[in-house]
Amino acid sequence: MVQSIKNLIAVILIAVSGFIFMTEILPTYNLISQLKVVIQERLELLNARMEIFQGIEGLDASVKNKYTELQRLALIIPEKKAIPELLSSIEAIFAKSGGVLTSLETGDNPTEDKDAINKISIEINGQGAYFNLTGLLNYLEKNIRIFDVTSLDVTAESSTLEQQNPILNFKIVGNIYWIESQISDQDKSVTPRREGNEL
Repeated sequence: MVQSIKNLIAVILIAVSGFIFMTEILPTYNLISQLKVVIQERLELLNARMEIFQGIEGLDASVKNKYTELQRLALIIPEKKAIPELLSSIEAIFAKSGGVLTSLETGDNPTEDKDAINKISIEINGQGAYFNLTGLLNYLEKNIRIFDVTSLDVTAESSTLEQQNPILNFKIVGNIYWIESQISDQDKSVTPRREGNEL
């Protein structure tokens, strides 16, 4: 009798344990397993988005670097002839060197290739002492806009040959460069607007 009661209690405990396992533990285990899968998927998605975000940041830094380089290039080889600015810079160079600008002529030096860098031929005539000429050439060399000297003719004023620093007449012939932009004015006016990065 006692053994049968023990057996009955054991069966009841097993049944209750099985019931609790089936109704409480197994659904919770299944839910946790599903949540683990979802969490893993979300982590993978988050990692992918973080990689994309880091890539965007890298591209942004690269664009800023390239933009700085393009700005420097725009100063060296502008998109327009910019003749008034060119004349002003040459007059300023003469003022710094102490030489006298007697004449200045510019002319187009067209190229057949439309994609090539365009040239403006320039002829500068001036007067000054030797140190004025060397200072002028030094300033032309250090000028932001490239001035490519192709010829230099120097003659001394005969009336000043006996002096310690005779007056020199010099003619500098060379080329200044500019590049025609392939972007239309309408394209330049449209600037892309970036929204905030959303993950």
